[in-house]
Amino acid sequence: MPLGFNQDLKDAGFPNTGAPNLGGSISTASGPVSLTPGGQRLAATRGASVDPGDRIETGANGMAQLTMVDDARLSLRPNSQFAIESYPAVREGGEGAVLSLVRGTLRAFTGLIASTNRKRFGMKTRVATVGIRGSGNILYACDGGTDCDESVRAQSEGEGPITVNHTIEGSHSVTNAINARPGMPAQQGGAATLITGPGQTVLVAGNQAPRYIPTPSFIANVATNMTAAKPASAAKTAMHAPKPKISMANAKAMALKLAPGRVKSSEYEKEGGAWRYSFDIQQKGHIQEVGIDSQTGRVVENKSEGKHDKD
Repeated sequence: MPLGFNQDLKDAGFPNTGAPNLGGSISTASGPVSLTPGGQRLAATRGASVDPGDRIETGANGMAQLTMVDDARLSLRPNSQFAIESYPAVREGGEGAVLSLVRGTLRAFTGLIASTNRKRFGMKTRVATVGIRGSGNILYACDGGTDCDESVRAQSEGEGPITVNHTIEGSHSVTNAINARPGMPAQQGGAATLITGPGQTVLVAGNQAPRYIPTPSFIANVATNMTAAKPASAAKTAMHAPKPKISMANAKAMALKLAPGRVKSSEYEKEGGAWRYSFDIQQKGHIQEVGIDSQTGRVVENKSEGKHDKD
């Protein structure tokens, strides 16, 4: 499992009860859409169940929407291939959800699982993992070269698989998948993570570190023109979220200077009308929350959240 992918996801398991482990169902299918449960490829139809281990594939004119057991909504664009690696069988289950996009475009609005424990919901591609810190995103994956949308190829540096993640609502953490140097910091060739807010888009090309890019036009279209899409006005507002002037790495260094310790979680969020980075830092006997303004680098919060056990 790549660095930066929460360990809770890796440990997410499912009890062997002998009963079907239903994760959700197909609510809409148009054009060529196939479902492969247990290695048997079938035509996907409305109401068909989708379980952990299943793979869904859309053809050139195919589109599908899935409604999961926790009310999460997943939409697949044409020429997409997607697998459900794990998903709880019940809304209140404590297991995690892991979704894998092999290629194409997936738009997701998360449900109960992410809202109650965001560490147990994640997505991945061949070159990146996406931690869900908010409710809506568009994930795109391609193998590189002519397989990729022209607007994405123009912004990539080098060859190899490409992943693009666009945040519609909430916040997401995007980490490049580097297995060669596990445990190493980004400055020494290890994995790097970027935190995004609404309207921000991140690209990961090959084994390169994630970086912010202008939102490709086809991503903007997906935000407004898919089944059950968000209203165009909401998507337009999200597209105009400001790009941070202070990097996540610099903000983290500022926070650790104020409150030395171990960063347990970080988030890019809008609070009090301004965008900020928030860090929960484990110190002796308590968690210190530090907020850094993403535009000015000003410290906007530095307070103790109370006593917590150290990990």
